[in-house]
Amino acid sequence: KRNEKEEQVYNKEQEDNKNKLNSIYETEKTSNKQEQVQEQQNKEETIENNEAQGKENRNHLVSFFTFIAIILIITSVAILFESKKNKDKK
Repeated sequence: KRNEKEEQVYNKEQEDNKNKLNSIYETEKTSNKQEQVQEQQNKEETIENNEAQGKENRNHLVSFFTFIAIILIITSVAILFESKKNKDKK
């Protein structure tokens, strides 16, 4: 058994240990929250980058198909004029 003085010292040590553990826990909790916030920001940034890349890819595809359509229209018009010209010669 402890005497009164030893009991007070023991209780004080227990209280100090409890405070240290609480401090460590709070620090860890704050650190985890910061990591989670950073992770969320990274995810959002990645999503935004992917969306921007997707829009850029769609714009390239639209430009490509527009170019192909213009070439086909010009070719069709040229063939029609050539056909008309050949009909007029006959």
